[in-house]
Amino acid sequence: MRRRMGHALAVGTVLAIVAVSACESVVVNRVGDQRSQAGAPPLTESTYLAGQARTHSVAMCAARAVAPTTDPAAAYLGEPATRLRELVGAAPLADGGDAGATDAIWQQWADDPTLVDPQWDSLGVGEHSCDDGRLYMTLVLRNTPPPLGQPADTSKIVLAETITQNGWRYDRYRNLAAPCSISGYQSFVVGTKVGSSAAATRPLWVKLRGGGVGWFDTDGTPLPTAGVKSEESLATQLKFDTAGLMASVKAAPEGFRLLIVSMCSHDIYAGNDSYDPYNPNLTPDGETRPTTGLTATKAAIQHTQALYPTDDFFLHGTSAGGAGTYSVAWGLQQQGLPPAGLISDSGVVNQAWQLYIAQHGVPGGGTGCQKVTEERGFGVLGRIDRALGDPANQPHLLVGSGRLTVPVLHIWNHADHNVCGAALMPCPLPGGSTPTMQAADCNHEPMRLAIAGLDAGSRSLAMGVCVEGNDTATPCDRHVVTAGVNLVNTDPSQPADYQAAILTWVRARLADG
Repeated sequence: MRRRMGHALAVGTVLAIVAVSACESVVVNRVGDQRSQAGAPPLTESTYLAGQARTHSVAMCAARAVAPTTDPAAAYLGEPATRLRELVGAAPLADGGDAGATDAIWQQWADDPTLVDPQWDSLGVGEHSCDDGRLYMTLVLRNTPPPLGQPADTSKIVLAETITQNGWRYDRYRNLAAPCSISGYQSFVVGTKVGSSAAATRPLWVKLRGGGVGWFDTDGTPLPTAGVKSEESLATQLKFDTAGLMASVKAAPEGFRLLIVSMCSHDIYAGNDSYDPYNPNLTPDGETRPTTGLTATKAAIQHTQALYPTDDFFLHGTSAGGAGTYSVAWGLQQQGLPPAGLISDSGVVNQAWQLYIAQHGVPGGGTGCQKVTEERGFGVLGRIDRALGDPANQPHLLVGSGRLTVPVLHIWNHADHNVCGAALMPCPLPGGSTPTMQAADCNHEPMRLAIAGLDAGSRSLAMGVCVEGNDTATPCDRHVVTAGVNLVNTDPSQPADYQAAILTWVRARLADG
């Protein structure tokens, strides 16, 4: 069940240090010899994987059956992985004891091409001498996700199609190193104004679209639906070339180029080639599909900068894309490629807020604000980079501690219907207080406090606004406030033309040098 997996991800797995048996070492050495002969990179022995492999060997003994684990996520994701592969075997102990049984099991595995696959970087081998007279053995191979600061792979990016419309040329690229969750690959669209010089150095506007967040149930069912998990068409991506702030940026005299990225891992742009628990879908070459939202976005930015001379670039995210700006910015900063600024519109990861909604619900908050099970949270956190899911690395803590140095403009609507609106709730704040607040404001309050607590010379800005949505009976209820025209803020603490104020902030960041 997902609850078991979520617990393992949250607290880790504590293992006693068990001496590696001679038979386990024999298998480790034989795998190393085969890889050396095949020219494959050597593997690192993982104490964790070895311990989990022993646990599975014990389970096979108890069941008196040789079978792979039914739940690789629960068994082997106590440490991060991109992909996992498990080999299992058993042999009688009678002839030759442990050594003879080990030789017999090795003969079952020796010709398996998995052993010399160059993608693996770690292994663990675990055995158990069973009272049924057999030796049970498990071998686990793992591909570990890259560090957050490692540049993304751009070697498999290919041009897919080009169109020209409304005075702009749009080139759509596919990244064949970054699968979507169900089918196809991550893609991105580069927009350049017709007649602009490809050789001129220009700023770049990177749009991270919204669309919620997804995961897979233990039976492989995509949740909350199968949507936003397959390759996006050019037409779909151009729907996010929106009016409002983006249109103003495109018309600005600074000559911005445009980059629209996809989110077909449905992972709030935080999948770092991360193992996707319970995802049954495979790539065309039969591999499991990791989550790639972060790596694909980094690759798109790197590739666009290689195509065009670029100085400053900005991340602009709406809804789930707003939440994603923080993960992408932190990863790029660690890479040595920080954005000049990020604009997060209506999206942020606030785990205390999410947990309160799950455990208690918010009466009157509307759809999505009822008390729910823990499975959604475990499903989401299980498929993003471990560091990004760590409660200690939530966006407001990265900003408040100064670990994220990218200038932030964080904007939200006071009664955003997408985060339970104006319904009142006890708001769980970082200091431990729980003042009664509107649910939408509560979700963004830790970030507001973090920005307010920065030094007087900070370039970051929090903008809580009141912008009318479709429900005229509820003020300030619009979800996403930077993707429309003729929108007016009526909160006197912020400019009425807040989108113009954002563009002014962007120009100030361009002038920062």
